[in-house]
Amino acid sequence: MVRPGPASQTGRKRESSDLELEDNSDMKKPKVVPDKDAPTSQVSPAGTEELKTRIKKYLEENRSLKFIDIDEMSKNLHEAYPEYRRRKLNVFKGQVDGAFKTL
Repeated sequence: MVRPGPASQTGRKRESSDLELEDNSDMKKPKVVPDKDAPTSQVSPAGTEELKTRIKKYLEENRSLKFIDIDEMSKNLHEAYPEYRRRKLNVFKGQVDGAFKTL
């Protein structure tokens, strides 16, 4: 049963029977199945190794420091290498922290 007038004027809620349902299956986008070989947003093993090498270089250049501040090291590496500037600093700090712990 279709009632006249829009729901806002009649003061009632819309019911599913008020809506016209159409078959728009040809309008739907095809589902995208993730590819197993597709790159992810995580750092690749080669990128991690390069980061470890750069951390070691940073440590050698800063032997005079009494302790290692991960935040300061992350900031220094983030500013020194353009490919790291593409990442947000906090995300990069987490990557540096993970790489530093595996050294």
